[in-house]
Amino acid sequence: MQTKLHQWAVSDAGRRFDDLFNLVCHPDFLAVAWGRVSGTKGARTPGVDRVAPWFISEPAEVAAFLGLLKAVKRIGYARVQRHVDFVHRLDQQGRG
Repeated sequence: MQTKLHQWAVSDAGRRFDDLFNLVCHPDFLAVAWGRVSGTKGARTPGVDRVAPWFISEPAEVAAFLGLLKAVKRIGYARVQRHVDFVHRLDQQGRG
């Protein structure tokens, strides 16, 4: 599937993969992915999003995190990361 998606993307730079995006953002898909990620040895180590899966263990926390993840994927990671970095800088300066 990855090869086919790559071929389509190369042949049409403006092509959008809405169905794939909807699949990745589906709550069931996110829940299965979370189960796999949170059960690995690396779950105690934060990723690029600065979140360590091991620290998110309560069902309500998991649901809230997956909802946030879905929203981030919808609006774009870069926009959210800029906001998180800005808030982090304010917090370091004692203004947050």
